[in-house]
Amino acid sequence: DDPATLALIYGFLAGGHQHLLRYDESDRWARVSMKMGERKKYPAAIALGYEFLSENETARGQWDRGIESAARNRDEGGKAGSLARVAWSGLPTAQSLHGKGELAAARTAAEEALELSERIGEERLATWLGPMAAIIAADIGDDDGAAPHADRAWRRARSARPST
Repeated sequence: DDPATLALIYGFLAGGHQHLLRYDESDRWARVSMKMGERKKYPAAIALGYEFLSENETARGQWDRGIESAARNRDEGGKAGSLARVAWSGLPTAQSLHGKGELAAARTAAEEALELSERIGEERLATWLGPMAAIIAADIGDDDGAAPHADRAWRRARSARPST
């Protein structure tokens, strides 16, 4: 009944279902994590649950719900003292704002989360955020701003490839 262990397990279950596009099942495990976190007063589990909800809502095109859940992830992550949770909240925020056509706000969210992810060494998140920042800049019509994000993202992706 250790909350850190359970949060890890529930996070893997939510993530595994998410990557199989089984969003309802992913949401179920996210909520299990959140309920356990509330019961155990463990905000990291609550934040993790909101992370998966926000990503799933964004993937479904539920932009406002994605933004709301991402904000809850950020808030609970702050309570847990987790800069990683705060950084991860930026991805669905940027994606949802982009989906809503709020490009300036999406760009700010993507670039702030990218800066934080690079500062704390969250390379996996930076791999997602770099292309997002490039896409948003390109959609705004700022090709000069898009190019550095795309170049960095390409270098990051190439360096992460397994060697053969």
